[in-house]
Amino acid sequence: LKLFTEHEAEELIKKSFHLQKIFGPIHVKTLNDLLQGLPLALQQALAYIKLRRITDPTFSFDDYITLYKEKMDELLTFDFSHYSNDPYVKTIFTTWSITLEKIKQAEFGEEAITILTIMAYLWPDHISTHKLHYFCYSVKNLNRDALNKSMYLLTSYSMISFDRDTQQSITENTQYSIHRLVQEVLRFKLEQNPTQFQSIVIKINLIMLQWEKYFKKSKERIFHSLHFLINILEHKELITDAVYKYPEKRLFQLLIVTQGRYCDVLMDLAYRKLTTKKFLEFLGTATA
Repeated sequence: LKLFTEHEAEELIKKSFHLQKIFGPIHVKTLNDLLQGLPLALQQALAYIKLRRITDPTFSFDDYITLYKEKMDELLTFDFSHYSNDPYVKTIFTTWSITLEKIKQAEFGEEAITILTIMAYLWPDHISTHKLHYFCYSVKNLNRDALNKSMYLLTSYSMISFDRDTQQSITENTQYSIHRLVQEVLRFKLEQNPTQFQSIVIKINLIMLQWEKYFKKSKERIFHSLHFLINILEHKELITDAVYKYPEKRLFQLLIVTQGRYCDVLMDLAYRKLTTKKFLEFLGTATA
C-alpha cells in the first residue's frame, strides 16, 4: 500500500483547495501523521472539510483535527486486531465514522448509508449504474431519484468513486467502485450487530434474486454473488434465517450452474478471506 509523503499530502491539499489559504505546513504535517499517510483517509478528510465549509465557512483544518482526535478517543475500547490485522483499519474507521455522522444529517443520508453497507459485501471494482437500480427493490423509500441523490452524496464525500477521467456525468454505463478498506470497515461495524447484519443479508439476497432474473449470465452478477457469499460465510453463525444460513452450499451451486468457470475466483476469494481452518471447513461442508 503506497503511503503519502508530507510533500504528496501537501500537493493533494493544494489541488483540493486551489488558492484558498486555509492551511499551513503544520496542518499538512499533523493531518498526514494522524492519517498515517493513507491517501484514502486523506481524500475522505479533505472531502469532509470542503463540503463542511460550504455551510460553515469558518470550519478549519484545526476543527477537523480536533474532531479526528475526539473520535479516536471514543474508539479506544474497540479491539480492531480481533477483526483485522491491517494497520490502517483504525485510521479508515475513524475518518469513516466522522463522515458518516455528517452524511446521516443530509437528505437521503440514511438511504445512502444503507446503499454503502450493501456495497461493502459486493465485488468492489465494478458496480454498474443499471444494476444499482435494482437496489430500489430492497431498500425502503428508495426510488430512482433518491438512489441518484444518494450516490451523489457518497461520491461527494469520497466514500465511493467512479471513473471521472472518462466520464463527466453519471450514465447507465457508469461503473462505481468502493475501496476494499472501506468495505472492511463497514463490515466490521455491521457485524457487531447481528440484527442489522441479518437485515442487510436479506436486502442483498433480494437484489441478487433480481440480478439473477435479469442478468443471469453476466460476469459482473456472478462476481458480486461470489463476493457476497464469501463475505457472509465468515459470520454465518449470526444468521438465524435458514434460507441464508448455508452460503457454502449456495457458492458451489453457483459453480455448478456456471459449469465451474469461476472456480479459481472462488478459491482465491475463500483463501484470502478465511483462516486456514475455516477454509478447510468450507471445502468440507460445501462438498459434503
